[in-house]
Amino acid sequence: MEPRGGITESMEILAGNFRMPMKYKICTFTLLFNLVALKVWGLPEGTTPVVGGGATSLNGKEMVITAPDGSIFEHQSFSVAEDETVRFVQPSEQSRVLNRVTGASLSNINGNILANGQVYLVNPSGIIFGTGAVVEAARLHAISGVLSNDNFIQAVDNFSHLSGSVDNEGVLSADQVIMAGSSVSNQGSINAAQGEVVMGAGGSMIASSADGFLSVSVSQHSTVPIGVATDLVGQTLLNTGIIKAKEAQLLGNQITHSGTIESENVVLGDFSVVNAQQGSITADKVSLLGGVDEITTLGTEKNAGSVYLDSPNNAISQLNLTGNLYEVSMRSNVPTVLAAEGENRSRGSPFLQQGDFRVTGGDLSAQVSFSPVFSGSGSLVLATDQNLYHSTSLTDLASTYQVLLMGSNLESSEISNLTNQLSNLRNEYNLYVNNYYDDPNYSSVYNYYDETYASDLSTQITKLESALDNLHGLEARSLELEEASIPLGAPAIQKLVLGNPQSSAFSLSGKQAFTLAQAAQVSAEVGESSGLTTPTAEIPSAIPEGGSSSGLTSPVSQTPNALPYTQAMEGTDRLTAEQISLAVENGLFSGHSYYLSQAPLSESELVMEAISEAGGANALFGGSYAVVESAAPSSSSTTTETDSSGASSDSDSGGDTADDSSGSGDDSSESDSSSSAPGASPGNVPASVLALRALGAVPFAPISAPILSPAASLLLDEALSPQVEAKLQNYIDR
Repeated sequence: MEPRGGITESMEILAGNFRMPMKYKICTFTLLFNLVALKVWGLPEGTTPVVGGGATSLNGKEMVITAPDGSIFEHQSFSVAEDETVRFVQPSEQSRVLNRVTGASLSNINGNILANGQVYLVNPSGIIFGTGAVVEAARLHAISGVLSNDNFIQAVDNFSHLSGSVDNEGVLSADQVIMAGSSVSNQGSINAAQGEVVMGAGGSMIASSADGFLSVSVSQHSTVPIGVATDLVGQTLLNTGIIKAKEAQLLGNQITHSGTIESENVVLGDFSVVNAQQGSITADKVSLLGGVDEITTLGTEKNAGSVYLDSPNNAISQLNLTGNLYEVSMRSNVPTVLAAEGENRSRGSPFLQQGDFRVTGGDLSAQVSFSPVFSGSGSLVLATDQNLYHSTSLTDLASTYQVLLMGSNLESSEISNLTNQLSNLRNEYNLYVNNYYDDPNYSSVYNYYDETYASDLSTQITKLESALDNLHGLEARSLELEEASIPLGAPAIQKLVLGNPQSSAFSLSGKQAFTLAQAAQVSAEVGESSGLTTPTAEIPSAIPEGGSSSGLTSPVSQTPNALPYTQAMEGTDRLTAEQISLAVENGLFSGHSYYLSQAPLSESELVMEAISEAGGANALFGGSYAVVESAAPSSSSTTTETDSSGASSDSDSGGDTADDSSGSGDDSSESDSSSSAPGASPGNVPASVLALRALGAVPFAPISAPILSPAASLLLDEALSPQVEAKLQNYIDR
């Protein structure tokens, strides 16, 4: 199709030497400028079929391009205004058409592109789908780079010389959407519910399909000829919009995601950094494709790739890893499995320096073995508020990484079991190696010295020693999931101190006291006041006059609002809150590993917790008469003093009265006998006791006949199992 002649002819007429007043020339020039500006953002210009034939027609604001399969069109410009439509008529959904822009202007799509087949739009200057853009096609490939005729004809998607940006703010719908450029962004909506969405930012990209599997790789190396302007450093990929696809692949040097991705499979690859701490990813599987080159020099580890999938809105059922990864953090609110990537995309066994994986509302299952990129500085957090499973043994994990494991199925006793196992291995090794020639029993069983056996024992001992070094099994029911980190913060440690009063992890002995002493000394030397006395065995929790600048209550304070852990630690060698803060500031706990159990309370612990919440024993059994009496109104003393019986009000006489009444053979009911009080005969109970008893307060009866209050009976009915209740009833009936 030749360029429309109206505007061209007008330009030629105006270029002539027509005599007209100046004001008319100015008006005519202004009109021409507006027409040209409109044309720049209008339908495609300079359209020519170059391969495979084809034709174009124009009907008002709609251009129809009839494109045989494999046809190629070149355009001087390719833009679509808001109220315009470009329609491709193709033989079938499998038919392909290439549209190459040869001019210098970018493609600005604000209208409609409709096709029943596969459309390639290639413009090295860039492509923008504006807020009014609507694209519907079997497939859409928007490429800011080069695709040769030969590659297109041979169905090879080899996109080179990626030099411009591809941005979407509109609505793109196709079975497959591929966007490639030096930078790529989506702020609109991309829908390929039954197919793939690929966003690739780099210097070049190759995509190939085989047996229903789409393989895409992006090279950060730019192939743009010298002298062509391009972004060699950025190569950024941004998604703040919505992506819905069966598979979504985001590939680029710098990937930022804060929008919404809903997909069966999400692939993140060819990255240095993935920042996805906001937005959401809902996927059956997310694959992280790390680098293939081994990182051997400390300081270049970031090139191995860092991935931050930290959004609490993620619902990731499976996270697959492969290749070299420096740092990976993930949050998911559904049961999640950590696994190795399948063979199609595998880049080797995963090497991971720092891993942090947390799941809320579901189990976390680690079915993959990690190896640090650099030995000696790896850390691994596996935490969930449900069950935690790991295929790698705890010994291997803890000897390879500094670990923090947390789950409701973990038992802190497993650490003591490992300690016993280590002791047994040491004994076995010593008996075999040291006593082989001296012990006739060993000589008779083992006819020769087995060096392999001894070496295996030594290896097991070394691994266990490495694993148990600074590994602590602790109860962590009060710890929130986000507080479980490496290293632990002061608030988390304070909770663990309170919940594990017997643990050696928080003792003031040994290197901990030494480290704290050093920290206090350094603070004093630089003129800073730590507000703490250097902890010692003699003064484990002393605080200087005036307290600490931290605002925490002194452990020796007797105020009702004193923090519970400061009171609990008084007189022991336990760390106080202020000492914990100082210890954390100085890295005291930075080298520790933790095996944290969030197992639910046992039946007996639930009963005790319920009793505590109800107010303790006094609330359940009413307290002693002295307690009831002390809480009585002031008028109660008058009642006691004017007792007509004249009985003494001290406890001894009260006891005698009780003995006398019991010895008189009185057959009064249990409630009557229990109502006897010091200073009152069975028939003359103080008014204060009667008033409080009416409110449900029942004083302690003699130990031989305990009586439950209504609150206690209700609590036991709700909290106790039939077996425990039966045992308590036997005790009550005695």
